Amino acid sequence: MRALRLQSYANGSKQWDEFLRAVPEELMALASICRYKAGSTICLGEAPVKYVHLVLTGTVSAQNVTVTGKVSNWLHMPSPTFIGDLEVLAERRCYATNVATPDGCVLARWPVGKFVEAMMDYPKLLLLFSRVLAKKNYGLSVSRGHAAFRPNLEKTVIYLLQYCETAPHEPGSPYVVQKTRTEISSEAFFSLKTLERCLYRLRDAGMLSIAKGKVYISEGQLVLLEKFRDDPDSI
Repeated sequence: MRALRLQSYANGSKQWDEFLRAVPEELMALASICRYKAGSTICLGEAPVKYVHLVLTGTVSAQNVTVTGKVSNWLHMPSPTFIGDLEVLAERRCYATNVATPDGCVLARWPVGKFVEAMMDYPKLLLLFSRVLAKKNYGLSVSRGHAAFRPNLEKTVIYLLQYCETAPHEPGSPYVVQKTRTEISSEAFFSLKTLERCLYRLRDAGMLSIAKGKVYISEGQLVLLEKFRDDPDSI
């Protein structure tokens, strides 16, 4: 069987360039390919960690499920990213939370032991693995810590800026928020009605655009959002 090549999934973004430099072809040759349909659960919280996954296409979401079946998606991770980085680096044997894919995805996967061996042999891979986790945790710290006691409009701006930092983006084209309003409100921890009010207020202030239900943010609007984050009295 022909070895899996990472280049065939790369889209030229800065994030992908980092993965291409750090993930060795020898490791990709050992990968198994997995395809998940929209709405599929990839791993369950508290289940044993058997594999490390590399998300090649699509988005995966960390989620909590209540005893009544209510689902809260609290972290969305677009490709390229890892699943299992937290548990492996923390030396935990069980997944911390559920991971699912809202729209379907393609993954490469390795048994945990094989991946850890490769990290010991390839320092660039270990650095990438650690950096990916650090970026996730940094984003959560910013969005949860800085936004905790701020008004909902400011929380919305912080959330959108954090999304743009991690979303794939081609220079010169607008950022497109590839999430439903329900997903955003769940992740930002306020109601859907409140989110709608905040988005339309930001649109009316020229800080974003809304077309066919999607939120678009141009590079100029991104600057305005950053200014508002630093000086909320500007709107």
